[in-house]
Amino acid sequence: MADELIMGIDAGTSRVRVLVFEMDGTVVAQGSSEPEVDRPNPGWASTESEDLWSSCLEAMKVGGFRS
Repeated sequence: MADELIMGIDAGTSRVRVLVFEMDGTVVAQGSSEPEVDRPNPGWASTESEDLWSSCLEAMKVGGFRS
């Protein structure tokens, strides 16, 4: 049986981080990417869901994730 892993995704406005952990909490892989952020007014920030997903995929690529 393959090792069991847990993937965590932190999708914030300024950065998306992706980490993969073993069941004991050891980090196996990690990566991050910066999504495009729209700032229409001071103090406002928004990101399209498609941009967040693309940033997740980019973070996985940067982290060397593979199936």
